[in-house]
Amino acid sequence: MSCGNVGQLCADLLITSLSATRVGYLRTHAVSPVVGMGAFEEGVLSTALEVYRASKYNITIVQQRAPVMQGMVRTFVGELMGWISQAGFMHTLLLSSADASCRNDLMLAGQLHHVVNRVEFPMHERFTALGIPSLTENSRGEDEVFAPRRGFSRQLMEAAEEEAHPVGMLLSLCYEGDNVPQSQQLGAAVCCVLGLAEQGVNKLVEPQSWKHIRGAPFSTREMY
Repeated sequence: MSCGNVGQLCADLLITSLSATRVGYLRTHAVSPVVGMGAFEEGVLSTALEVYRASKYNITIVQQRAPVMQGMVRTFVGELMGWISQAGFMHTLLLSSADASCRNDLMLAGQLHHVVNRVEFPMHERFTALGIPSLTENSRGEDEVFAPRRGFSRQLMEAAEEEAHPVGMLLSLCYEGDNVPQSQQLGAAVCCVLGLAEQGVNKLVEPQSWKHIRGAPFSTREMY
C-alpha cells in the first residue's frame, strides 16, 4: 500500500498474467482486516493478505490490500521476515510507489527507480541493464523522502540484511489517480528483471475486475 497503489495494481497484473493460483493467506494483527469482492473471479472474496503461486515460473506473490496498522510496522516486518525465512525463498522483490511531486531535476528522466539492501541481490545488474537508476544515487541522498527508513519497505530490507536475505525494490514515482499505465510499466520491468519475457510472458493481462476502475462510459447520445 503506497502512493497511487501502483505496487498493488502491478501484483494483480502479474497474478493474472502468470495464471497464479491462490494458495493461502497470511494472518496478522498488524494489517487492517478487510474483505472485498474478488479481483480475479466473481463470487470469490479477497482478503487483506493473500499468497499466490505461479508454479510454472517458480514465483510466489504476496498481495497486500490493506494498510499496516499505526505503530505495527516493526511487528509486521518481523512476522513477514519470519515467514520468508521459514519458506526458504531465495530472494524477495518489493513493488512500491512514491509521490512524484518530490522529484529533483535528475529524477525527471524516468519514473522507475530501484533500491537494494547490502546483501548481494542476484538481479542488481538487470536493473542497470534496463536503465532503471538507483534511488539513492538519483535522489542525491534524499531517498528518505521517497522510501522512509521508518516505513515498511526499508525496515523489511534492513531486517532481511540481518538474515543475509537479498531484497530489491522497484519504485514507481507517480501521482494519485488512474495509475494503470504506471502499473503496466512496473509490471513490464518486473517481467524483464525476472526473465519472464524469455519464458514466453510477452503481454500483461488485466484482471476482469479492472473493468470497474474507470466507471461506465459517457452516454453521449442521451446527453445530446
